[in-house]
Amino acid sequence: MTFGEKIQKLRKEAGISQEELSFQLQVSRQAISKWENDKGYPETEKIIKMSKIFHVTLDYLLSDSENRNGNETEKGLYVSQEMASGFLLHETLKYRKMAFAIALLLAGAAFIFIINETAGILLYLIVMIVSIALFVSILLTGNPYRQIKQEALLFDDVFKKELLSNYMEKRKKYHVLIVGSIVLFCISFLVLPVVGLELVSDGGEEMMLAISMIMGGVAVYFFIYLLGTLRSYRLLAKNEEIQKGKK
Repeated sequence: MTFGEKIQKLRKEAGISQEELSFQLQVSRQAISKWENDKGYPETEKIIKMSKIFHVTLDYLLSDSENRNGNETEKGLYVSQEMASGFLLHETLKYRKMAFAIALLLAGAAFIFIINETAGILLYLIVMIVSIALFVSILLTGNPYRQIKQEALLFDDVFKKELLSNYMEKRKKYHVLIVGSIVLFCISFLVLPVVGLELVSDGGEEMMLAISMIMGGVAVYFFIYLLGTLRSYRLLAKNEEIQKGKK
């Protein structure tokens, strides 16, 4: 059996399409088709990745042997540095849109308090439409990295250490900022409405409520964005612990 025949057979047995395999290997679908038809040959790095994806030995892929046994490779989805970077970028943009949409809904209510009733409501409706459009764009983008969230992940040792280091660094910084956003939220909806309204003169209540809504929106934005981004880094860096927790 040729190399191409083995790849095609393994891919079909695993229920993986050429598109899915090309995504995991970060190559084009045409490249997969050429390999399977023995019209081309992948780089050594790609062959190593395929041995991990299909859970077979390198000897099985590279030799004429039909024996898949031997030193079995660790099971899981191999994640290259390029794939991990793509995943983090995708998740960061998703949480940024989500945070901005929710923050707009909250902060946009300030228009009702600082502008006359009709114009304020009209502007808030526009804000709502923008927020809905952001949520729809998130849904339309889909989740091309679904497998990363569902399977055990495999990394190069050097890259894995780098991921863990980046995660620990961000966790220290983000934890402080997340706590700060929670404090800001509490001030905007607990302190200002109670204490602030007693301090302002007549006619200033609406402005104080508007400030409260804007501060609350800013707090919610940073909370969702920072927490979501940190969870994405944790999914990669602490994958082994997460998978054990699911069992």
